[in-house]
Amino acid sequence: MGYEELYKDLLKMSPIEQMLKEYYVKNKKFCAIDKILQKIPHQDYSILGFDFIPENKIDLLNNAKTPFELIEEDYFASGSDIRVMKNLQYSKITEHQHSFFEIMYMLSGDCRNTIDEKDNMMQVGDMCIIPPQVPHSIEINTDDGVLINILIRTSTFTETFMPLLHQANILSDYFNEILYSHNYKKYLMFHLGEDEVIRNYVLEMYQEQKEKKAYHTDIMNGLLIVFFGKLLQRHEEKVEYPVSYVEKHNIVPMITGYIRKNCSDVSLKSCAETFHFNPQYLSALLKKHTGNSFNTLLVEARMNAAAELLKKSELSVEQIGISIGYHDPTYFMKVFKKYYGRTPGSYRKFI
Repeated sequence: MGYEELYKDLLKMSPIEQMLKEYYVKNKKFCAIDKILQKIPHQDYSILGFDFIPENKIDLLNNAKTPFELIEEDYFASGSDIRVMKNLQYSKITEHQHSFFEIMYMLSGDCRNTIDEKDNMMQVGDMCIIPPQVPHSIEINTDDGVLINILIRTSTFTETFMPLLHQANILSDYFNEILYSHNYKKYLMFHLGEDEVIRNYVLEMYQEQKEKKAYHTDIMNGLLIVFFGKLLQRHEEKVEYPVSYVEKHNIVPMITGYIRKNCSDVSLKSCAETFHFNPQYLSALLKKHTGNSFNTLLVEARMNAAAELLKKSELSVEQIGISIGYHDPTYFMKVFKKYYGRTPGSYRKFI
């Protein structure tokens, strides 16, 4: 089956998804999956297209009091390190956690991915890596909302994916932190857009899982390593870095220093590109660690530079404004007066 054919096949809803949709449309709320399954003989589950939750966990699907836990034995066959499956459309998988890694890839449409009580609206091409023991829930309520889950054993991760762990990049840092630090519980988000190369690797892993031909487990392991490599090669700059990575590498002081040094022409977009963040994440990162927005930090850098030039140079006020990024003298004087309480000319005379 070719990639496009498989993609279209995944967009089709299974019988149980049709039941879930009918209930959602009629009642404007999600149906309890276990209520549907109670009416159906277990031997018919595969016909319905249901294999997302193990039988012994079905009664926990609607437990809203505490996260229920899924363990490796629930999902992985003997000798298997990876499992790939499609999340149910028109479903709500209540808060849960697991002992293995989970990669969520939004193949089509969108979904609500709530992690540690923070809502993340995943769009097509978004990919989220969730480590073990992190509570999260999923809601999908559209016809085209197709989420692919790639589950990876934690217990065999080191030996199976050793080449990945020995590289110097965000993924190796991330996985090493999780595997060797009991307190590291952050997820990682990529915004990949409609990248068919990445999409096709996901589809190929899904097909290997579905067909289970000879050597499929070895092939899936190899595909995942190549998938990670392609992910970094094509999209390393689009990752939302975990907080501990930012702190470990002293990123924020580097960013604020860069803003000061390049205040004449730096923008949120150009700064984000330089440090391999997306702009929205960079803005939130600066706000969290400095208490100020990017624009506030930029104005501060420009005003400090302007004050130094007024003290130490003979440049005109207009020339100083241009040198720090203000090409409208009137606007420069307005910003300067708001910041220092006096005009640039008055400030120069005062000092």
